Amino acid sequence: MKQLYPCRVLYLVLLLAPLVATAQQDYQPGGRALQKMLRIYEDNDFINIRGRGTDEAYTNGTRIDYFYTKKRPPHFFITKLLTAPGDSNINISGWGITQLMFTPRDISTSAYQPDDYPYSAALFLTHSYYSYNPAKKISVQTELMLGVRGPAALGRQLQKFVHRVIHYQEPMGWDNQLPDKLIANVKLTLEKQLYAYCNLLEINGGADICAGTFLNTASIFPTIRFGKMNPYFNGLMDNYLSSGTQASGKRKNLQAYLVFRPGLTLTATNALLQQGSFRPGSENKNEKRSSVRDAVWEFNGGAVLSINRFAISFNQNITAALVHQLYSHETGNFSFYIAL
Repeated sequence: MKQLYPCRVLYLVLLLAPLVATAQQDYQPGGRALQKMLRIYEDNDFINIRGRGTDEAYTNGTRIDYFYTKKRPPHFFITKLLTAPGDSNINISGWGITQLMFTPRDISTSAYQPDDYPYSAALFLTHSYYSYNPAKKISVQTELMLGVRGPAALGRQLQKFVHRVIHYQEPMGWDNQLPDKLIANVKLTLEKQLYAYCNLLEINGGADICAGTFLNTASIFPTIRFGKMNPYFNGLMDNYLSSGTQASGKRKNLQAYLVFRPGLTLTATNALLQQGSFRPGSENKNEKRSSVRDAVWEFNGGAVLSINRFAISFNQNITAALVHQLYSHETGNFSFYIAL
């Protein structure tokens, strides 16, 4: 998608401009704490700070989320278990939709390519529940995912349409994509502050686990933030939008900081890369691909700029090969955050 990125950025800017203007006009210092937020993000492997964009492996991901602050404490037993310990929690719920896409390096051929990443797409809804405790500096984040992998995820239609519009190489191999499969997954993330200095530097430790028909993984990672910023455990909205209230009662109308997040992921299964275990004598060619790697390292780094009720972030993610005997990959991300 080498020409896709500039077109999408222009489209998002035109789409978001009226919302940004309205948000800026509505902002008043001393106003109420943030209650609602829209997040739009775009992953693409053409986004590359070294100028070496590609069109392969994890080539595109688009996600839109609507987040809102819970007005009442949780009453259901399961929800209580997923809430950070303490009495001063900030609980945020959200709904989102995501599409992810993988392709091999050579999209000009219709031949099956067993020695590369497969044509694969997923489309799913997400329900999020994030719970932060500013006093104990701990968070519990839960995401439930439900959707489909395969032709029903519309990866073929979207990529072919976009490439046709921008007069770029038509992807020819979507007939080889992984078949339809139900996605039902849960992701649980725990984070705890390890060190902080004057709201200028934070080091948090984290771990997550995914289970279901989509991903079965476990990860560990530190998150390092440096710059002018609100405390991380004041909640997702305060991380990106500047009209939230800090513990001191003061407000920061501007945030500008760097974020670094190296990590290690252990993988049992990944439905975007494999249909299932190889069975001797299987007639399904997609089952004969190399297996996913058990352990994969990655490094994510970027910057966040927030002015009042609007923010933009950029991140570059570098990951080792996800499949044995294949190649490492880089993906860039632009995200937009708007207070509603």
